[in-house]
Amino acid sequence: MRSNLLLGLALVCVWAALLSCGRGDPDPTADATDGATPHVQTPTNDDRLVADGWVTGSGSDAVVRDSYGRTFRPLSGARVVSVVPSVTETLFALGVGASVVGVTTNCNYPPEAVSVAKVGDFNLNYEMIVSLEPTVVIGSRGFTDGARDVLARSGIDYFSVSHASLQEVVESIHALGILLDAGTAAEGIVEGFNAAIARAEARRAGASRVGVFWAQWNEPLSTVGPGNFHHDLIEFAGGRNIASDLGAPYGQFSEEVFAARDPDVVLAAGADTVAWVESRFPSSKAAVTHRVYTFSSDESARPGPRLVTALDELSRLLYPDAR
Repeated sequence: MRSNLLLGLALVCVWAALLSCGRGDPDPTADATDGATPHVQTPTNDDRLVADGWVTGSGSDAVVRDSYGRTFRPLSGARVVSVVPSVTETLFALGVGASVVGVTTNCNYPPEAVSVAKVGDFNLNYEMIVSLEPTVVIGSRGFTDGARDVLARSGIDYFSVSHASLQEVVESIHALGILLDAGTAAEGIVEGFNAAIARAEARRAGASRVGVFWAQWNEPLSTVGPGNFHHDLIEFAGGRNIASDLGAPYGQFSEEVFAARDPDVVLAAGADTVAWVESRFPSSKAAVTHRVYTFSSDESARPGPRLVTALDELSRLLYPDAR
């Protein structure tokens, strides 16, 4: 019973992450309808994540665009409030943690963030935010946008990032780096993503892509599709998402189609889901070869710099025999 409750809480977190992706509410009725393997374009070893779409110009003349296209100039000596855990992680990874004067109670990484003043959780304490006199509040499109209008009435700027894809993750990181005078650090993080992608390609070494299913929930069976950075994580790690025709970032998936497409690897949100998949589909390739894995951590759940670690971990799961 307790494990089911934990899975329920995990699903709430997944839902929140999807809202932060800027695609609106996922369609709970989205469903792959046949057993045919979908044809989709997957990354190749020539693919690189290049963050150049949200910033124009350079230095003090740079113009930084947020996920809504609003423009900002680089800030000097900024006081920053972050209202999303992945943004908090990004700011500290950029080396501007000293500028962060407020975070939410959900911002638990890095450890230094724990001691920063708290401005609420999913429900923000606007009085606290205003009292901190921030230069800018940074949130995530579709998740904390309610803060934008409230803060505007107090004359506080709100910068919105977006995380619907790995491309948007690196664009957001790069934009925050330029906004807060940490461009070199941002470029280093982007290069870290590309280095992880190159390592994944080297592990695959030209082998056929491993069919992967990411089971976010079991009853009803639910998974991720395009428009979700988890889909991109599968593809860049060298896998092939068998639910790439889902039609939504997150949604239900037919058990019959799952059985017909028979993925090589199943990633599960928790131990209960692992047990459910193995008992429900005992003759599936993943169950027979013991390749139903629990793959759920802050590194893989939060669209920030630690996705590099998740990408490396996933590629090793998909190609365990690679050196």
